[in-house]
Amino acid sequence: ISRKMGHIKYLNHEDFFYEMINNKKKLSRLEKISEKIPLITRLLNSKKLIQTINFITKNKLVLFKDKINIKYSGGLGYKPHIDGHYSWIDKHGKKNKGWKKYSDFFLNVVIPLDQVRKKNGCLYVSMKRF
Repeated sequence: ISRKMGHIKYLNHEDFFYEMINNKKKLSRLEKISEKIPLITRLLNSKKLIQTINFITKNKLVLFKDKINIKYSGGLGYKPHIDGHYSWIDKHGKKNKGWKKYSDFFLNVVIPLDQVRKKNGCLYVSMKRF
């Protein structure tokens, strides 16, 4: 996280995720960023972003999850995938279906921090309806 992103209020290491790349532990994801970095909070709450999302979806949505993914050459997360599609067993033995436990409609907003080009592993975005 660069100084440009603003002052970090606190660091909760439960919100940090790592992966092993070439036998080195590297930070791969930070969650709950809007709670930690004021610049991200302002961006996610910006009138322009909210109006654009409401116009596209014809709905008023709420922030479900925010995170920063760090993608390394040779790292994970480059295969096509849809976030939130998984299942788990809760403490009562009940099977839960990923994010669908919370809602049946999600919109991902991707804001690249680096220039996105084929040379550096650009991001392809597609739409899937369920």
